[in-house]
Amino acid sequence: MGKEMDKKGCTFILEIKDTQSQSWQGKIKWIEGQKEETFRSVLELISLLDSVIITDTKKEMSHPLKRGEEEIPQICSGI
Repeated sequence: MGKEMDKKGCTFILEIKDTQSQSWQGKIKWIEGQKEETFRSVLELISLLDSVIITDTKKEMSHPLKRGEEEIPQICSGI
């Protein structure tokens, strides 16, 4: 497997606002990174979680919701 994640972990607050099309819509807040983002599906939520965990372990990316040069689509530009 890959390198183990630092034992400090990541803390998230998850708010499910709605459930449409057999999926979740809502908001996720990353406590340590002080970032908040909305999501339109469980798949998008998992992508956001994954990008934060990868960012937190590598400490290489300037934005916690980016993977390499690809940025996860911003749903709400006011956040």
